[in-house]
Amino acid sequence: MGNLPTIIQWVAGVFFVTIISYAVISDIRRLIIPNQVSLSLVIIFLPAALAAGLMWSDIAIHIGIGLAVFVVGIILFALGLIGGGDVKLMSAISIWFGWPEVYGFLLLFAILGGILAVVVMILRKAKRLPGPLAALPWLNVGESKDAAPGMPYGIAIGIAALLLMPQHSILVTVFRDFF
Repeated sequence: MGNLPTIIQWVAGVFFVTIISYAVISDIRRLIIPNQVSLSLVIIFLPAALAAGLMWSDIAIHIGIGLAVFVVGIILFALGLIGGGDVKLMSAISIWFGWPEVYGFLLLFAILGGILAVVVMILRKAKRLPGPLAALPWLNVGESKDAAPGMPYGIAIGIAALLLMPQHSILVTVFRDFF
């Protein structure tokens, strides 16, 4: 069983990067983060946490952090400030970060989300968008009544998670040799 925890952490690390990248791309293209993304992150958390040597009490705290973020996210969703997929993704990722690392994740997400909102508002006012940006309906809300006025906060959530991943307590062994 010697290398099994390391292998599990490597697989979890690759999965974490892949699934978050998929969520970001999906949010950019369609303003949708599929439920399977968040569910997959929650499911793979347990074997990764056990492989990292977390105790069951620590795992419970990580899950509690995710639930707390979910409750706050539901309030933000009810106020129309964030989408449902964003809430689920943010909550699933928060489970991975746990206490107190979740503060850094949420702070970086908030900063990146603010920058994203400003950039999107500027682009929405542009008379003509370059190439592939013109194909994104959420950037062309002024041109069509069918265009979705949403904001792809999954970009900021995903980038924050990926930037902080090398410092992440559960996946640190994956990146120890690279950073």
